[in-house]
Amino acid sequence: MARRVRTTAAELIKAPHLDLAALKVVLDEARRADFEVRPAVEEEALNFAATLSLEDRQHLAEAIAERNDRIRRRSP
Repeated sequence: MARRVRTTAAELIKAPHLDLAALKVVLDEARRADFEVRPAVEEEALNFAATLSLEDRQHLAEAIAERNDRIRRRSP
């Protein structure tokens, strides 16, 4: 659902007339959809991490930290 809503937002942005009110509604819907899905995604991630060895969990944690660093460097 969130992907569909973001696609709709992209279409609204490309429209000849930018309807800010409609765009805000669509983005609010996307945000709600993300928040509805997030707990299930986090639960799956926790369940997956619980199956890993300590060494694999350490590698996973390092990969997450590296990704966060890359994201931080790209942010203004």
